[in-house]
Amino acid sequence: MEQTTSITPNIEALRACFEKIQSRLNAAKIAYLNGTSLDGEEITYDALKRIAQETIEIYAPLAGRIGMQNIREELEDLAFAALDPEARESIVRRMEQHYPKTMIAKGLDYVPFAGLRSYDPAGAQFDIAQAHIANVREGYNETGWDQPRWINHISIRANDPAQVAEFYEKIFELKEAETYRDDGSICMTDGKVKLLLRPRDKSLYRGLREGLDHIGFKVEDPGIHCSCDTAGGRLE
Repeated sequence: MEQTTSITPNIEALRACFEKIQSRLNAAKIAYLNGTSLDGEEITYDALKRIAQETIEIYAPLAGRIGMQNIREELEDLAFAALDPEARESIVRRMEQHYPKTMIAKGLDYVPFAGLRSYDPAGAQFDIAQAHIANVREGYNETGWDQPRWINHISIRANDPAQVAEFYEKIFELKEAETYRDDGSICMTDGKVKLLLRPRDKSLYRGLREGLDHIGFKVEDPGIHCSCDTAGGRLE
């Protein structure tokens, strides 16, 4: 006896998904641009934030999962404009002003914490995370947590450390901190984590390349190297 399988219910569910996402996009556009609902009624600021939060948490990720990437990005842009307009615009605006040829990519759904991705003059890539993005979670949306070990500094090799320092000052407002050595290295900081920009070094193979050099951790016990060895790492 032959069996037939109907795919109509799946098609109908997908069509309903498309319609809901399109309806939310229309509602978000009207709410943000006009301050009204689809029926023309005025929307309060609290209601606008609620719509934006739902858009970020539900509709934008759903659009991405079913292949509507352009609509996902448009939904996120509209929601960010309502939730945190200054944060949404500031980084991109500075990049376009000071480094117009530098490319900026939208974060992918499956990449944790990434809202935008770009790179500095040394070619080191970085992600920009912002609260309210669906894939941003844990400490980024709250106040974080305390632990005995944390990132102390990130070291980047650059052909021109001063040029890279200028980038992080203009885009992220990092400030110059104390100098560790007199080889042309520059130390920048956001007040918590230090960014050590070191010149390329021909005495080391790894020092020849530009980009990420190493990450420095602050630990509660110098004897932590035992744990490092066990985990397959190596201390220098």
